[in-house]
Amino acid sequence: MATLQPVTQTAVGLQVAQPGDRATDILHGLAQRLGRPPLEPDGTGHVFVVFDVPGTEAWALVTAQLDEIAPDWRTYLTMGAALES
Repeated sequence: MATLQPVTQTAVGLQVAQPGDRATDILHGLAQRLGRPPLEPDGTGHVFVVFDVPGTEAWALVTAQLDEIAPDWRTYLTMGAALES
């Protein structure tokens, strides 16, 4: 009988710091790069992206993608800690 291994899931939180077309374009570009449906902020401007990898790896992946998509992303978005479960 196979033993089930726990899967680490990590949520990377982004918050829109400057709402508008540029922030929307950056989020849509990130979703496209990650092969996900469009990322839409909730009512408080937060977006959470969940990965099946450890926190530091997920955080590094999102940061690298954002840096490639839009070097100015930090003007429009802030990124919180990667939370593992």
